[in-house]
Amino acid sequence: MLSAPWACTTGGDRGPVAARTAVYPPPPQPPQVVALGNLRSGRPPTQAEIELATFLFGAEPQPPLGLIKPLDLAALGRDLLIVDSSLNAMLRWGAERDVLDELELSPRPGRPSAVRFAPDGDLLVADADGRAVLRYDARGALRRTYAQPGDAFRPADVLSVGDELWVSNIAAHRIDVFDATTGRRTRSIGRPGSAPAEFRVPLGLALTPAGDVLAVDMLNARVQALAADGRWLREIGGPGDRVGTFGRPKDVAVGPDGTVFATDAASQRVHAFDPQGRPLLAFGGPESGEAGLLLPAGIAITREPPMTRTAPPGFEPAYYVLVCEQLRDPGIRVFAWRGARGSRDLLQAGGQSLAAARRNAAGTLNPHWSAEDCGACHAMVDLRPTPIAPEKVDALCLSCHDGKAAGAEAHPIGRLASGPGLATPAGWPLNAGRLTCLTCHDILRHCEAGARRPAENPALVRGFDPSDRTASCRHCHTSAEPWRVNPHRQLTAAGDVDADSCTLCHNAKPEPPADGRRPGQPDLRLSGSALCLTCHARHWDYAPGGHADRLVSARMRDRLAGRRLLPLSDERVACYTCHNPHQPGLFPGDSPLGCVARTSQDAELLLRMDQLELCTECHIP
Repeated sequence: MLSAPWACTTGGDRGPVAARTAVYPPPPQPPQVVALGNLRSGRPPTQAEIELATFLFGAEPQPPLGLIKPLDLAALGRDLLIVDSSLNAMLRWGAERDVLDELELSPRPGRPSAVRFAPDGDLLVADADGRAVLRYDARGALRRTYAQPGDAFRPADVLSVGDELWVSNIAAHRIDVFDATTGRRTRSIGRPGSAPAEFRVPLGLALTPAGDVLAVDMLNARVQALAADGRWLREIGGPGDRVGTFGRPKDVAVGPDGTVFATDAASQRVHAFDPQGRPLLAFGGPESGEAGLLLPAGIAITREPPMTRTAPPGFEPAYYVLVCEQLRDPGIRVFAWRGARGSRDLLQAGGQSLAAARRNAAGTLNPHWSAEDCGACHAMVDLRPTPIAPEKVDALCLSCHDGKAAGAEAHPIGRLASGPGLATPAGWPLNAGRLTCLTCHDILRHCEAGARRPAENPALVRGFDPSDRTASCRHCHTSAEPWRVNPHRQLTAAGDVDADSCTLCHNAKPEPPADGRRPGQPDLRLSGSALCLTCHARHWDYAPGGHADRLVSARMRDRLAGRRLLPLSDERVACYTCHNPHQPGLFPGDSPLGCVARTSQDAELLLRMDQLELCTECHIP
């Protein structure tokens, strides 16, 4: 375990830290969860080791390896195996020696996405690029491959169930079952859809003490419980922003007492349920510090903590919940769980009334449906909310809906409300003739007396029709011509340049240079990031103040001008400095206009180069 405090940090700090804790639920309710810290890197070299290395080799020893974007993990006692998607590597955390190093596997997985232990101690690795599950022995040698040549197969997770291996297949939206000994696929469970035992992007898998299988169904925002023979049993969670509901669930784990834990990247929390699927509480959240949990992913359970920090006096952990945190302070968050007795307290009258327990389990995670939270958006005068100036509405909305505190979607705010084929209905709010958040969202409805959060259309979209998701769009887009144009898809099916998509960003269709070099000024409709932010919301950023519109130093400017791969806007960083708005194939892939990341995960974000290379292009180590 960690014999020194440096590898477990709070708030992203390095070096010794004070033992601060965060508990859930908050007082006066009895604590059920205690946040113990964040494992981010191995032990740094001691002063004696630094002096010895300098004397012998003339240089200080290398700093310890650190986590960058942990995706999944598996626990074996106090030791951990971790998949880091940015490093594209399998890492091993040795708690006894405080060491984080790369696990040697032969052959090396192309892009590991999940890791599990088989009952015999073998290592199971889901390889997304190799489209296979790889089984390694204790020495790291490959023993068997589970794959489906010629069939749609992309493993997201793997689970040992008796003599079988269950694999969540996101390419076919189903669970594929293999014979663990022969490697032969024996059956498949589910198909694309939203009915019971149907899936839309199945991800994490977990086994309950009763032998049932839990499967995360991400785009259906639920966890499905299946019997070992594949029968559908029940559903846990569902779409929503309350405790016990999900926006984007990623992984699931089950404690030895049957408690179910599911990570949700939308609410930035871990949701806990009793063995019957009733919500208990949620912990984590986008807050900074010990209690924070920004973009949780993989989750695992262990009885032995991989750290020396302990829970406060009087709190007796039954086991520990380990969660991959991917942003802000990337690492493994460690939470102590009180166990079944505490779970009963949440559902019964152990320190709180049953009504209070229900409020805890059903409490909303946003201020829009809480009469006590008007001050979250409005300035309060004599305990009454004051109106918000129209020109300040969008910035206020985006202060939460930034992909961090609340979900961020593409919104056409700031665009002209009228034009060819476009007419905004009378009475829909505008700001100086341009679209605002309130143009499409009738958010004032939640201020009405007796208002309740609707099961359908919780975003209060004007003109919403649950049977036709684009009906509200056609209130404004009146043209019979196709209007759903993606500005980042500039090529037609025939390979021709689509002028309509180009002119969404450019004042006139530019002539694409064959060599992919920038011929001059791009003649954009708006300058800098303002153009991108007419559709996109600002996303979470590693820099506290964000990168967009930040003035670069002369050193950075000269370096970027030399390679011409990352364009600036008047010596400032723009969204398109890091993200390439052009469709792959429009320009040569190694050209300034066509360069794109090599790794599939970074390419999906339209990054101009792999994330680590992108950062060091400006921030030279």
